[in-house]
Amino acid sequence: MRPRRTVRHALALATALGLAAVLLISTAETGPNSARAVPVSVSASPSALSPAAAANVALDAASRRDVAARESLRLARAAARAARAVAARRHATLVRANAALSRARRTHPAAASAYDAAKAAVRRTHAALNIANRAAAASAAKLRSAKARQRAADVAVSRAATAVHAAQTAVDDLTTTGPADSPDLAAANAELAAAKAALARATNVRTNAHRAYRAASARARHDRAARSRAAKTAHGADAHRHRLSVTGPRGLATARSYAAQAGATYRHSASILHARRLRVQHATTEARAASAAFRKASESALNAVRGVARSRVCPPGNAYAGAHKKRVMSVPGLTVTRYQKAGRSPMWVTSANLAGSGPQIRPGPLTPRHVSDRTSPSSQLAGSKALAAVNGDFFNLGRDESPWGPEVKRGGVVIKGLSAPKQKSLVITRSGLADIRFLPFDITLRHGKARVKASSLNSANLPRDGIAVLTSQWGHASRRYLGPSQDVREYIVNAHGLVAAVHARITGTAIPAGGMVIVAQGRAVQRLQHAGFRAAVKVSVSARVRNTAPGGVFSAIGVGRVLIHNGMDDHLGCTSDRPVARTIVGIKPGGQQLFVVTAQGQTDSATSGFVGLSVRQAQGLMRSLGAYDAAMFDGGGSTILTARFGKSYKMVSSSPGWVRPVPNSFAFWPR
Repeated sequence: MRPRRTVRHALALATALGLAAVLLISTAETGPNSARAVPVSVSASPSALSPAAAANVALDAASRRDVAARESLRLARAAARAARAVAARRHATLVRANAALSRARRTHPAAASAYDAAKAAVRRTHAALNIANRAAAASAAKLRSAKARQRAADVAVSRAATAVHAAQTAVDDLTTTGPADSPDLAAANAELAAAKAALARATNVRTNAHRAYRAASARARHDRAARSRAAKTAHGADAHRHRLSVTGPRGLATARSYAAQAGATYRHSASILHARRLRVQHATTEARAASAAFRKASESALNAVRGVARSRVCPPGNAYAGAHKKRVMSVPGLTVTRYQKAGRSPMWVTSANLAGSGPQIRPGPLTPRHVSDRTSPSSQLAGSKALAAVNGDFFNLGRDESPWGPEVKRGGVVIKGLSAPKQKSLVITRSGLADIRFLPFDITLRHGKARVKASSLNSANLPRDGIAVLTSQWGHASRRYLGPSQDVREYIVNAHGLVAAVHARITGTAIPAGGMVIVAQGRAVQRLQHAGFRAAVKVSVSARVRNTAPGGVFSAIGVGRVLIHNGMDDHLGCTSDRPVARTIVGIKPGGQQLFVVTAQGQTDSATSGFVGLSVRQAQGLMRSLGAYDAAMFDGGGSTILTARFGKSYKMVSSSPGWVRPVPNSFAFWPR
C-alpha cells in the first residue's frame, strides 16, 4: 500500500512555500558503500500533484480490496475442497453401506421382502395421512370462514330488526298525531316496508349461513375423524416396520441402520458442499470485480503521474532498452530473467508475485546469528529453504558492520530498529503488499510497573538524551561506536533479567548470553534512575513495529536512496555519477508485485571492463520496468544474486573477483 502521509506532506509544503521543488540535502552515492544518501525530491505544482495524490489513494484502496477479495476466494476454495473431500469420504461410506445391505438382503430374502412390504405400507399410510392432514386443515379453514359469515349474518339481522323497530315507531307516532293522508306518514310507511324487506333478506342470509356452518362443521368432524384413522393406520404401519426391524435377522437390521445413517450423513455433507460452492461462485465474482477495479486504478495512477514524469528537464532513459531477455529460473510465483545487451554488463531481474493471482511469494531478510556479523550469502541461505536471495541493506563497513536500517524477520519478529528512523525500509505487510516507507518502532524497557521508552534496538545509534538497547543478538561489535556525547550509564543485564552491573562509562564487557546491555546518556539517565533502574533489579525489553501498515508488518529490511515514490521520480539533476554494480528493488502499482534488479558493474576490486549503472540510469531503468516505487539496496562489491536449482544454491550473479560478506540478504520463500 502507498503511504498517504508523504503525499499530504508534499502537498502542504508545495502550497505553503509556493515552490516547485522541495530539496532535501543529501550526499551523492559514489560507491558500493558510500555515505548515507538522503533522496533529493522535487514535487510538482499543487494542480499537477493533486490528481496524482487522489489517484494514489484510489490505487491503495483498490489494491487492498483486490487482495482481500482474492484472499476470501482462496479461503472459500479451501473450504470447498475440504467439503468436497468430506462428501467424497461419506459417499464412499454410503456405497459400502449399500453394498453391505445388498449382501444382507440376499442372505435373508424373506425378511427383506417383508420389511420392504412394511416400508411400502408406511409410505402409503403416511401419504394418506398427509392427504388427511391437508383435508382436515382445509375443512378447518372453511369452518372458520363459515363461522365468521354466520356471525356477520347474525349482526346484520340484529341491525335490520333494529331498523324495522325504529321505522315502526315512526309510523305509529305519525298515525297518532297526524292525518291519515300526511306525506310524512306515507314516507314513513315506505321506509318501514324497505326495512322489513331488508330484514327478510338478512334473515334469509342468516339461515343460509347457519346451514353452511352446520355443513362445514360436519365436514370438519368427518375430516378430523379421517385424519385420526389415517394417523392410527400410519402408526400401526410404523409399529409393524419397527417390529420387523427388531425381530428380523440381526445382520440385516444392522446393515439397514448403517445404510440409513450413511445416507443421512452424506446428504448433510452434500448440502454443505453445495452451500460452499455457491460461496465460491460469489467470491469469484467479487474477486473478478475487485481485480478489474484494481487494474483500472493502476492505469489511472500511472496516467496521473505520467504527465509529471514528462515534465522533467533531464528524464532518465533505459540503459537496457532492446536487451535480449532469457528466463534462467521459473518456479511458482518467482522468475529470474537475464538481460544481455552489447556494450553493457549483464543484468538479472527477479520478479515475485506477492499478492496477485496464482502462487504467491513471501520475502524477508536473511540474517546471520548476530546483527554485527558479516557472512557470505551462501552461508545465510544454507538450510533456509529460500528459493533465491539478493544482497540486502547498506551497512557500516569498517565500523560495527551492522546494517543501516531495521530488520524484521518473517512473521514480524523484530531484530533491529529505531524509534525515529532516518531512512526508509522495504515493508511487506501480512496481507502480502509491499511498500517503501519509514518504519518506526516502539522499544520499551520495563521494571515493575515503570515503563521507559528507548531510542534504538541492536543499532549503533545513541541520540542525545536517548537510550540504546543491545541484546545478545547484537554480537561482539564494540559499543564505542555508539559515540556518546553526554554523561552516560551502562547497565549490564544477565540472562535472568537482573542488572548485574552499572557503569558510568561504556566498557568492553561482553553482552551476556540471553541478556542485554542498556546504554543511556543525558536526561535519559535520570529517566532510568527515576524508574528504579539500578543494580540487582529485574528489567526487560520489548519491541514492536508501530502500527503503520494495515494488517501489520510481516517482514522489513532497510533500503538506501529512494528513486521513485508513488509513481513520482525523485529529481536527481542532470549530472551523472560513476556507474557501478547495483541492486535495486522495485514495486509495481498497488504493491502486489515486486522485482529486484541485479546489475553487474564496477566494484572496489574490479574497476575496469564492466559497465554498471549510475543512479540516474538506475532510476530510468526502474521506471521502464514499471516500478511505482523503487529504492537502492547495497551495491558495488555487495551485489549478488543466488538462486536454488534443485537441492543446491548457485550464484547467478556476483561481484567480479570475490564475494563480499554482507550483514543480511533479501530472500524469497513460497507462501
